[in-house]
Amino acid sequence: MKFLTDVAIEHGLAVIAELDRLTTEVPLTAAFWAEESDSHQWRLMLASPEVWSRDRPNPFSKAVHEVMQRIPYNGLPIGMFSVLEPNDKVLHYVRKLAERPEHLCVPGRWLTLSDVWDGPFDDVYLHRIDM
Repeated sequence: MKFLTDVAIEHGLAVIAELDRLTTEVPLTAAFWAEESDSHQWRLMLASPEVWSRDRPNPFSKAVHEVMQRIPYNGLPIGMFSVLEPNDKVLHYVRKLAERPEHLCVPGRWLTLSDVWDGPFDDVYLHRIDM
């Protein structure tokens, strides 16, 4: 098992702050770390209402790639983040967990995704989620 470090959490916060600054037209609606069930690697998940069309990347996806290049983190390979569409299944289940009274949608909260879904991710560290 690989652990999510404080450095990784701080890196996620820096990425979020920079995306908030750059993408005022297309908001960042969710940001969280998710642990992959098989590899136990942590992936930074970022969601926006408009991710991309099949034909071309939109400004949010482009901004994510620019920010990830500009704010390097040696513990996060460039491919270890995902940009999620609003109807993504992972996002759906994270919202479902965050709605529970015991979680109160508090940023910095650990969630156990495997409690509600037998999918490719187990644990989640929630930075932000719009309900």
